[in-house]
Amino acid sequence: MAENKHPVAFALEGKRDGDIVSSETDFMDEDENLWVAVEKELRGQLFEQGGKNKANMHLALENGGDLIVTTTQGFLNTLSEVKVYDTVRVRIKAEQNLQSGELRNAQLLDIRPGKPVFDEEAFNRAVEIGTRAWADVPDIGQWVAEQRGAV
Repeated sequence: MAENKHPVAFALEGKRDGDIVSSETDFMDEDENLWVAVEKELRGQLFEQGGKNKANMHLALENGGDLIVTTTQGFLNTLSEVKVYDTVRVRIKAEQNLQSGELRNAQLLDIRPGKPVFDEEAFNRAVEIGTRAWADVPDIGQWVAEQRGAV
């Protein structure tokens, strides 16, 4: 590339008074690189965790992308139900680009197994409560139809 022997620069006046525009200026649309703070829950496969100096987790997300999430060694030591190569759900705090959707500076808030765990005891308690609550309704289907205005 030939060196520019006659560099040109312009000084702006008004709102951007004093700014200089030259061949070295890198222009960006104001919205082009806008990052916002987000809190998200994502699902993916945990394929690496640890780190000697900086603890983190590497996730292969369901959308095909990869994400590195920072955490602490202490938190990683508490994980018992989550192992490498498990499908997990993570809640993170990060920055997200409004244009591309890209995430950066992700920090782990919580992690759980990716497959919901069925708690039979909790389910049975809920059924018991519901059964007592509906005990005085002779025909539940009829009652629901009446509420909807179908009868």
